[in-house]
Amino acid sequence: MDLDTNQNSQCKEKNIDVGEQPVRVENTAILECLEVVMSEYKIERDKKQSFETRAGIIMALLGATCGIFFKTIKLNNIIHLFFIPLSFIDLIKILSVLFVYGGLIFTIIMVMKTIITKQHNNFNVICIKDELINQQRFESLRNITFAYREIILQHRDLNEKRASAFKNSLYGISTTLIAFIIFNFLN
Repeated sequence: MDLDTNQNSQCKEKNIDVGEQPVRVENTAILECLEVVMSEYKIERDKKQSFETRAGIIMALLGATCGIFFKTIKLNNIIHLFFIPLSFIDLIKILSVLFVYGGLIFTIIMVMKTIITKQHNNFNVICIKDELINQQRFESLRNITFAYREIILQHRDLNEKRASAFKNSLYGISTTLIAFIIFNFLN
């Protein structure tokens, strides 16, 4: 959902027929719904922060392991293996190096996808105008609740994408480490 269209949808009044009589807030569950929505909003924001923190830890681990990989695995020695008759061990060495570098690249891409995604929407404070303030309390609470519901759905969608990218980055770093262990074992 684009922020501009989101602002418009948040500001529009939802057309729900509540009858001729004004609805009394005390006779509805609107306050409880608003409380649940606000709690869910906070949870989704915390999830975003959690993914970014964990991705930062993976990036630090990548930085440390890259130094070790580049010191241990000399590309000149591996390229040299391409031009001599290969034994099975040499083939495994070449494959493990390819998996190390491929895993590093894949992990970096997935970590970046975890951190860099579409911006999370927020409640559009521009919507707080005289019309919203002058509405009956129930109508105002209902509109705010629906606006937050849409925001939460967008946050959940982005957090699911972050979770998938983060899981893939864990697979990538695991593949890299296993390939590096195999390479070191064969050397």
